[in-house]
Amino acid sequence: MTELNPEGMAQVKDELYMLNDAELIEEAQQVCEDLKGWLAQKFSVSADQQEYLDGVPDRVLFIWGAQLAGLLAARAQFEFIGSPRSFRTKQTDIKCEGRVRHIPDDSPFMDMAATVEFIQP
Repeated sequence: MTELNPEGMAQVKDELYMLNDAELIEEAQQVCEDLKGWLAQKFSVSADQQEYLDGVPDRVLFIWGAQLAGLLAARAQFEFIGSPRSFRTKQTDIKCEGRVRHIPDDSPFMDMAATVEFIQP
């Protein structure tokens, strides 16, 4: 199984972006509904990483899941820096920016990007 680290996240992202739009949206819905469950399904999550994720409030997990789901649905580029390691991670920053433009009878335009950074002491 793929490790939860920058390389593993890039690999899974590349696999997901090969899906058709309907399949990718289904995957994004799973991310939004249960981020921790989705991570456990897609990655080999270490005990330290699971301990870290278990300490994140549900509200924050939902927000992260919604952000990641939007990025996936838009097939956006995002960078995963570091990996969560128990209580050694003192801060997690997610910077997400972009726009989605809809014009009737035209394909949507999506320009989004994000960086996820786990900051260690």
